[in-house]
Amino acid sequence: MAHPAVRVAALTALAVALAGALTVTAGAGVPEWIFGSVTTFALLLVLDHGLRSWRLAGRERRRTRTVLAVAPEVAAREAVVDERRRLAVDIAAGLRESLTAIGERATAAVTATDPTAAIQDVHREARRATADLRRHLGLLRDPPLPAAPVPDPVAAPRVPNGPDLLVAATVTALAVIEAIAYPLLEGWPRSWLSVALTGLAAAAIVGRRTAPGPAALAIGLTYLVALAFGAPVTGGFWCLATVGGVLWTIAIRPTSTGRDASCAGFLVVSAGASAWLLDPDNAALLMLVMLVALAGASIVRFVRSRTHRALERARVHEEEVGAATAAALASERTAFAREIHDTVSHAVGLIAVQAAAAEVSWPGDPAATRQALGVIAATATAAHADLVRLSPHRPARPRRPADLCELIDRIRAGGTQVRVVGLELIPPARLDVAYRLLQETLTNVLRHGGGAAAEVSVAVGEDLRIVVADAGGDGSGSGDPVARRGYGLIGLAERVSFAGGSMIAGPGPAGGYRVEVTLPPVADRVVT
Repeated sequence: MAHPAVRVAALTALAVALAGALTVTAGAGVPEWIFGSVTTFALLLVLDHGLRSWRLAGRERRRTRTVLAVAPEVAAREAVVDERRRLAVDIAAGLRESLTAIGERATAAVTATDPTAAIQDVHREARRATADLRRHLGLLRDPPLPAAPVPDPVAAPRVPNGPDLLVAATVTALAVIEAIAYPLLEGWPRSWLSVALTGLAAAAIVGRRTAPGPAALAIGLTYLVALAFGAPVTGGFWCLATVGGVLWTIAIRPTSTGRDASCAGFLVVSAGASAWLLDPDNAALLMLVMLVALAGASIVRFVRSRTHRALERARVHEEEVGAATAAALASERTAFAREIHDTVSHAVGLIAVQAAAAEVSWPGDPAATRQALGVIAATATAAHADLVRLSPHRPARPRRPADLCELIDRIRAGGTQVRVVGLELIPPARLDVAYRLLQETLTNVLRHGGGAAAEVSVAVGEDLRIVVADAGGDGSGSGDPVARRGYGLIGLAERVSFAGGSMIAGPGPAGGYRVEVTLPPVADRVVT
């Protein structure tokens, strides 16, 4: 699109050329050429404005069709995939790096003559992973900042301001000059009443923006007075600005009332009748000016209305898409935070406990030290594999019974006795929930149970019931049930709820802590 100044210059040159051709054809002089140039320029300006509005409306309608073609559920699904990809790159990648370093150091330390330095490195990496985990979980759980409020549109001024008064003074002065010069050039007798009425009619432009209806009424009354006293309102350049401008404003504004339309109609009738009877030479041109102003503004208003409707439809649909996307992203971030917590928090906690055990055991009990380092390496490897599962590019491998056995073996290797009854009764469709349940509860026993033994019992009746309990520790750990509660149990309860089940967690009847999960039959399950 051309720059406005370039476009105006092109329209001016075209108007001057067309008026010049008409002037030469009609055998008129320079005054007619100047007047014709200005009038033609005004007509071309109206035409250009209408064409640009029409092109804008077409562009917005095409954009609206593109926007409406995007279903909210499709946009939400694509946004979730992109968010999962971003989170996997920004968050999981760093944690995988830490777990890889821990696993490599622990594996090397198992066969080292003096594993002290490697154990200290594991401690350091575990602390760094814990700090990163807390930071990432905090960012994932923090709500996004609210969008900046959209400013209200600027309302039209209620009273004329400085520019309005300046334009009115300029147009009035031009009208008075034309009312004096025109009869002089034509050799007609001068009428000061005609000059005064012309100036009053031109001065009504002061209300074009603030009160176009009353301004049109005032101009129409001036033409009636002129008709009553036989003193014609002199036509000229000022008519383009005042008469055409006021009618244009009324016709183009969507806020114009029926009273404004009545005032516009009154102006057209009174000005047309007065010019036709008192100034027939300029009557046709005045009627053309009024017709072009009303028709051009009405077309632009219609086009703008269609553009506004297209924009409104697009806005409403974009809000629906945005709401669906925001809800999906919030759910995805929560789910990702839960996955990161389940995957890394337990692993890092277990690694920290085993690193402390290895440090205390060396060099008095080398076998216990190497066993703890082996648990660290296995835990880091398993957590790394779980993080890889979070990538959207890798299909999730379903849990297997062997995964639960490996998890229990790692807890046992960490020094916690675990008694298991009925583990083979868990159906394949419930292995994922069962894995997260055992991961959360058994790690809590290891970290907070104070050396307590744990018991896992699985029973199948009308529902699947899994209970994990410990009898309380020897006081060496944090046996306080409050220490067991946190984001992990909250996430576990959500996961169980998604599966259609229920969870009860709290102090056991004989002490310790007890978590009981009940899941409906697999046929009635909710996909997890």
